Amino acid sequence: MLTRTTDHVRRQPVAYVALFFALAGTGVAAAPSITGRDVKDNSLTGADVKNGSLTGADLRKGSVTGRQIKPGSLSASSFAGWQLPAGPAGPAGATGPVGPAGPTGPAGATNVVMRSSGPVTVSANGFQKVEVNCQAGERATGGGMYNEAQVNSLYVTSSYPTPNPTTPPSTGNGQTPTGWRIWVHNNVASPYSVEAYVLCAKP
Repeated sequence: MLTRTTDHVRRQPVAYVALFFALAGTGVAAAPSITGRDVKDNSLTGADVKNGSLTGADLRKGSVTGRQIKPGSLSASSFAGWQLPAGPAGPAGATGPVGPAGPTGPAGATNVVMRSSGPVTVSANGFQKVEVNCQAGERATGGGMYNEAQVNSLYVTSSYPTPNPTTPPSTGNGQTPTGWRIWVHNNVASPYSVEAYVLCAKP
């Protein structure tokens, strides 16, 4: 029986080789690829997944919830670069205690007086400089000209605190003012008297 089978194979080598590949090819084609349906629920664990093989693109949106994340498994670096919307404003905090009273500041200028230069004559069609100074310890806070004799003919062409020079540039910037200076123009053909005044304050 074995001899007959051997002789039959020897006489039909091509047919048997074709039959072998046909059966082998059928076996390979019959083996389908593995899909999610072939994996039993809960049969795979984290140990079965290669580190770094899954990314956010492999997860369906909304498929992972907070309950599925182990507490402490995410660190602050896991959220680096995230742009999250601002949260609602928190409630107002409790009012803190009243702080201690500060030291008493220096006394302000409460004593303000007017100082006058007295009458100064301005010549007809002329210019005149008139000055007045505060007393020692006082500071100038303002000034000007007093004229009631010819208010429509005498003009103040310049008015400023002193110390300052009578020629530019001014040098009083940053200095303590102690007086006032005016320049007056008489526009009529008769001389008139004017007064310069300064407001002086003393702590």
